[in-house]
Amino acid sequence: DIGRLPLLHMATRPDAWSEWFEHQELDAPTGPGMQFEQFGTVAQACMAGLGVALLPQILIAGELQRGQLAPAPGKPMQSRSAYYLVVPHAKRGHPPVASFRDWLRGQVEKEPAVLAW
Repeated sequence: DIGRLPLLHMATRPDAWSEWFEHQELDAPTGPGMQFEQFGTVAQACMAGLGVALLPQILIAGELQRGQLAPAPGKPMQSRSAYYLVVPHAKRGHPPVASFRDWLRGQVEKEPAVLAW
């Protein structure tokens, strides 16, 4: 049923829906969908009823908790995309950098890096 709905796309992740349908062992629909540059804009479009979206759960936790967005049925999947903390080698041990790195690591360990749809 999801394949018959308008699919909202992130411009920076053009293959996300293909990967999701592949992970669900379903044929991906063809055709364009609305493209967005920011996750927040995609979430707003989804809440406005413009379609369905693939979004990181960590970015929409509040909307999920308030019932503004709901996960679709299907097997959760981990995104092939990744983020990295990059700092100059000489600043690696700088206390503010180390504090931020430790905080960030703690946040990542609390939240699974999976997509919500």
